[in-house]
Amino acid sequence: MTTAVVSVTEATDVGDVRHLLIDRPIHRVPVVSGSKLVGIVSRADIVALLITEWVCPVCGESMRGEQSPASCPKCHSTDAFVVQEQPPGP
Repeated sequence: MTTAVVSVTEATDVGDVRHLLIDRPIHRVPVVSGSKLVGIVSRADIVALLITEWVCPVCGESMRGEQSPASCPKCHSTDAFVVQEQPPGP
């Protein structure tokens, strides 16, 4: 076990956590609130977030990213994109 634990708070930006996991030889980062452990973020969690797929409800165009696009690049609809659920498993 390591004695120098790298941790983040609930308010830490996802991009900062991503950099921690890439820049350091660690695979999981504890999330703390004060001195209490409230969660753990893993590399798999970050990958799942980055591959989130958004689908235009008008034309069906799909895009990947952390956040929903403001408008569709294909039909230019500004209707809210919907998250496409990924099937479980590898």
